[in-house]
Amino acid sequence: MANLITDYFETGAVNAVWTDNLAASVATGAKLHGNYGLQCTLGSDAYLGTGALTGFSECRFRFYIDPNSASIVNTTSVPIYVLYNAAWSNVIITYLKYTSPNYQMTFYCRKDSGNNTYAFNITDVPHCIEVHWKRATGEGANNGIFEVWIDGVSQVSDTTIDNDNATVHNPVYHYFGAFGGNAGNTGNIYLDDLVVNNDGVEIGQIPAYTIVQGLLRVYEGDASVTKAWTSTPTAGNLLLAIGRSNNRLIADASISGWTLVGSVKVTSSVEVGIWYKIAGASEGDVTLAWTSSTGTFLHIMEVAGITNPTLDKIASSEYTSGVTSKTTGTTDTPTANAEFCLAVISQGNVTTGLTWSNGYANLDTLDTLHYAAYFLQSAAAAQETTASWTTSRFAGGMMTTFKAGAVAVNTKKNLLLLGVG
Repeated sequence: MANLITDYFETGAVNAVWTDNLAASVATGAKLHGNYGLQCTLGSDAYLGTGALTGFSECRFRFYIDPNSASIVNTTSVPIYVLYNAAWSNVIITYLKYTSPNYQMTFYCRKDSGNNTYAFNITDVPHCIEVHWKRATGEGANNGIFEVWIDGVSQVSDTTIDNDNATVHNPVYHYFGAFGGNAGNTGNIYLDDLVVNNDGVEIGQIPAYTIVQGLLRVYEGDASVTKAWTSTPTAGNLLLAIGRSNNRLIADASISGWTLVGSVKVTSSVEVGIWYKIAGASEGDVTLAWTSSTGTFLHIMEVAGITNPTLDKIASSEYTSGVTSKTTGTTDTPTANAEFCLAVISQGNVTTGLTWSNGYANLDTLDTLHYAAYFLQSAAAAQETTASWTTSRFAGGMMTTFKAGAVAVNTKKNLLLLGVG
């Protein structure tokens, strides 16, 4: 995929490709995935614009939009994504429109003579919009393409567009936001996760990862523990396990049929480990066994929504004594735009005052020693979070990321943390 523009707004600022910014703001409240999104206040121009980029004969763009209950004058439209040619004539326009009682997405495709316009009702929640456009190959060919998907469902598939004029149908200027004044309209709309390419390759929706069950947990004062699933996992889902002994290192541990991702020391003689498995057709109970141990912790979970889950990146931060915060370590940049990430921290008997950095939200209290947090990340970026608490403890941290394999869509991230003291 040859991307011209990729902006998930996860740096807290807009991409450098935007040379114009008329009152559009990057804000946490506008996020539709990750930590940040683009907020556009209606009633005046609030958009981003590029200078003249290299023209193309084909493109595909995808973005997310939330009408956010904005008040739009009945039957009027707010241009959201606009492509202009070098003469500043529009080639493609996507609009957010209100035609009582519905919001609509409206799409304009210019032809050599006239234009085609398409309109579809949407609800007042976030939606994924994807458009594919291609110029006709020559005069009389009438084989230009205009396709639209809303939330992954095909709405337009027109392969007979007459748009062969290479001067007119040569987009170079890109505008994204609430464009055109919008007099009489009020409120904010939210935009996020924009990708534009010039080869027409499918971009797709950001998958919705779901923790189907877990974290399920068990502790026994023994060298072996077994935990049953609440229900039989679905074949193909990602299964994860977190395990620790009271007094052993991870080399003495195993979960039959599972793969050890890695481990990190949380004291000089204790390690926490993470294991994973892709669920088969019939998964039984999970048993973590040590060669010897005075006690064993085991936590298991099932995650849906990752097609062909593949281990990607790992980071860790070795144990430190007498601390009130601990990092997971920082991963290398993940190889997909969005991944599911898991991390571990367990710092003993800290029941209040636990916080997480970088947008991580508390997921669950695993037991009296272990804690978890998650974060849904949309753009590929090195990952790190720091857990902080009030009472000094030993602690170590670890993180691992999983991506979708052999799939033409961007994937998404969740995170977990563990540590002990």
